[in-house]
Amino acid sequence: MATTDRLISLFRQLDRNGNGVIERKELGRVLEALDPISWTDERIDQLLIEADTNVDGKIQYGEFVRWLFTDGSDQAAFCRSVKDISKGLRFQVEALVGLRELCSVPEKERNEALELVLSVLERIVEELRRLKQKGWDLSEVDPPDELPADLPPMVDLPSCVRDLVQKLQSLPAMDKRTMGGKCIPQTLGMEDFIMDQVGAKQLTGKYFVQGVKAFELQTPLKSMPPDKEFVYHGLGQDGRPCSFKVSVAEILEWQSSFRAYYASDVYVGDEGLELLSRSLEGLSEAGEEAWKMKFAIRCSKNPVIMRFDGRVVPREVGDPVSSRIHLVSVCGIDFASRVHDHVDLTHYIKNWKEVYCFDDEGVPYVRHGRDFELSGTFAQLNVSKTLFDLKKMCRLRLKAQDDLGIQVVVEVGLGLGVFAGDAIGIGNTESFKNIQLVVLSLHRGMHIKWPIFRKGDNYEFYEKVFSRDKEPYTGAIPVILMDQDMHAIALAAAGAGFLVGELNPADSHGVFGEYWQNFGPGTEEKLALTTCGLLTQHHAVNPLVMDKKSYVQVSAAEPPKSEPK
Repeated sequence: MATTDRLISLFRQLDRNGNGVIERKELGRVLEALDPISWTDERIDQLLIEADTNVDGKIQYGEFVRWLFTDGSDQAAFCRSVKDISKGLRFQVEALVGLRELCSVPEKERNEALELVLSVLERIVEELRRLKQKGWDLSEVDPPDELPADLPPMVDLPSCVRDLVQKLQSLPAMDKRTMGGKCIPQTLGMEDFIMDQVGAKQLTGKYFVQGVKAFELQTPLKSMPPDKEFVYHGLGQDGRPCSFKVSVAEILEWQSSFRAYYASDVYVGDEGLELLSRSLEGLSEAGEEAWKMKFAIRCSKNPVIMRFDGRVVPREVGDPVSSRIHLVSVCGIDFASRVHDHVDLTHYIKNWKEVYCFDDEGVPYVRHGRDFELSGTFAQLNVSKTLFDLKKMCRLRLKAQDDLGIQVVVEVGLGLGVFAGDAIGIGNTESFKNIQLVVLSLHRGMHIKWPIFRKGDNYEFYEKVFSRDKEPYTGAIPVILMDQDMHAIALAAAGAGFLVGELNPADSHGVFGEYWQNFGPGTEEKLALTTCGLLTQHHAVNPLVMDKKSYVQVSAAEPPKSEPK
């Protein structure tokens, strides 16, 4: 098959309507889903401007392919050296728009460039095939073959707590597939809600932090009529159309509940408050400023829009249950090897110089401008420093939630403050698990949720610990480990009249939801897609996030040891 025919065939598979065109928006979203770091707005715009030869907002791919293989020099500004094309994915857009000039280069180099472009298009087509086959459900999560037995009977509990436990035990099994992948339908749904309903505007070519698209409200919420309603449309539990409704007055009330609790010995004085304010806008510097974000807790009332099965929770304006749920956004020790969090690596890893790759001048290798290159050597954890800071972080968020009167806390069970340790070999070490146990002992009154996504994960470890005979858990308030949807737990508890806190494992950049538009969500992004968090904790929507009057000083120091009697 000729190269031009092969290209047209590939494009035809992207053509959902069979009308010879591809929507610019659709192709752009697929490209971002493939690689949000490389396919930035600027590169996608550059590609689509070139592809849209009729300037009608659609890619006429037959004409575009002919354009690629037609002699001409009017596109010289886009021509790139073919040898540069092989440097990596970041040149793919330049390669595409420069193909028209390849008639003047040697045939071997021309063919290499064409093969690169064809491989890119084939990846796009394969991605779209997956989307169609799975109904836009990109889950790669398989549930374990065996689930733990039901929780043992609870004794000596207040009747209200006993009733709640029974209600939680009767919840249907968690859906681990619908939002186990890239969450494309939920991302598009939240984009439509924020942009079309709330009135946010994407700032083309601008980013809050690397890879995090910037946006702004065209009209501040406080300038809108209080009774104006926003509606999130979707499907309910029964599969029928359903809507979550909220008024401007309610959002403003939820926004007013925003508090940023900070450790007084970390953010000191006016200078510390100024740093915290900058950090919550995504302007913290890499290193120490990013490290300090572990000791700042963001809390606000934060209604749930949908469970993790993608089904919308029906709500009418004035429903009081929603206001009983708070979102508690906390940063943790991050071992994901990112440049922004390099103090985490040097502070908590003893042999960090062996764990990462350096050049002859001692400069670390960095991938995608963001991630340090791993050498393959496993990390040696600095146990004392890690334990000291984890306990301090735990005390801070406990005091914050005590101040808010939260009665039930739903945690997502991501290591109780430590992220991405498996990649450097410390996630399942015995010393690390022992650290987690010490921190766990501080979680009095916690209601912990720990979904099982694979055999041998942390759920099984903690289940054994809490059920052991020799040293059973003796806390005054029950700790419950559940293989369950955190939103289902929070909604059940709020419906029973409890004030609930949901833990959000946030990023040290400080921008709420961070990569929520990038089709590759972690837990933080999924919480942005399923709750009102973008309305209540994002600095571009809630001005109180930047208001230092919303910041609350807390002492998170280790309490003095009591004198022996």
